[in-house]
Amino acid sequence: MSYDGEEDDYMGNLGQFVQPHELLPIVSTPVQKTSVDMTGLSKQQRKKLKLDQQRKEEDRNRSEGLGLAISASNKGFKMLQQMGYKPGSALGKHGQGTVEPINLDVKRSRTGLGRDQIEKTEEQLKAKIQQFKREAEKRTQAMLKTEFQERSKTSWKGRKIVRDYEKAQNALRYLEEAVSSSGTRDHAIDNAKTNPELKKKKTDGKEEGSHDVEDESEEEIELQDLLDLLQRLRTEYFYCLYCGCQYESHDALLNNCPGLEEEDH
Repeated sequence: MSYDGEEDDYMGNLGQFVQPHELLPIVSTPVQKTSVDMTGLSKQQRKKLKLDQQRKEEDRNRSEGLGLAISASNKGFKMLQQMGYKPGSALGKHGQGTVEPINLDVKRSRTGLGRDQIEKTEEQLKAKIQQFKREAEKRTQAMLKTEFQERSKTSWKGRKIVRDYEKAQNALRYLEEAVSSSGTRDHAIDNAKTNPELKKKKTDGKEEGSHDVEDESEEEIELQDLLDLLQRLRTEYFYCLYCGCQYESHDALLNNCPGLEEEDH
């Protein structure tokens, strides 16, 4: 006890603050063991099974013990309260410390201290590397697919331009032959269809025109070449390749034809 107004020295003789019932010897609680049929098991297997049961029981008892809150009658807990600690608050002068007790990590393997964490970190790193490789492979496949589609699309457009250029060139030739035969541009294509001689020339012109386009395709016919030829057909002969007909006048062409290119039709 304290004298002359002095407070009790809690750290001087802790024994005087411990209640008699708290000094009783710790008696282990009998554990109800689960019967396991060990018939047919080897000695090593029975030993391993028994050890596993003991460890499970230890873990259960430890979890139950750690889950119990410190009693309010505990002397150490009372000391903390006298120093300003409040249940549920964080430790430290400014209340910025830990709130929950530090968890126990029971080590049962024979590896060195810290080795388990290193191995865990290495496994996580390997998993991240594998994930990165899979994602990179997916991106590569998607990029190759896109490039292939773009090349196919470009190649198809190139072939389409050549075919349309060939058709426009043949149409221009037919119209020029029809005009030279009839002396007028009015419905020159109709005249070309009804004239037997021009029919023969049209057939010959297809073969000759295909050779011409093949020669020109070697020079890489571009979209602008096709547009120039289409515009010439429209301006000189009021003819639209994609409408497939010759109009009576330029005004009729403008009023009935949706546009110069195939996408307009």
